[in-house]
Amino acid sequence: MGYVNKKGYTVIYVGVHDPHANTCGCAYEHRIIASKMIGRPLKDTEIVHHIDGDSLNNDESNLQVIGSNAEHKALHRSPDCTKRLPGEPNPTIECKCGCGETFKKYAKDGRVRAWVKFHYCKSKTSAKKELTC
Repeated sequence: MGYVNKKGYTVIYVGVHDPHANTCGCAYEHRIIASKMIGRPLKDTEIVHHIDGDSLNNDESNLQVIGSNAEHKALHRSPDCTKRLPGEPNPTIECKCGCGETFKKYAKDGRVRAWVKFHYCKSKTSAKKELTC
């Protein structure tokens, strides 16, 4: 028997000796179920993702164990988001103007770059036209 907390997750009593339990012996039901699914206690850094977005649907088919918070945020990222998330790889890409220079796809502020900054290129204006939304 459990209850739904203010964040919308089901909390159940599991006893104080359970590795997922708080000091009162309660734990999130989805973490207990996910732990049984993978056959071991979850690490503190592991996140349990509700595939359908319903935090009350704790069916095994709806739960996915994610290795880190950054990976979990990436799952919830909107399709039109262009910023790099923490922990996301930063691949090397080629300049869109066709000059052949390569650079990291994301700038230090996390925004996507399309061409090398401060270099002369005859076709830069045509490349900018391709990239505008």
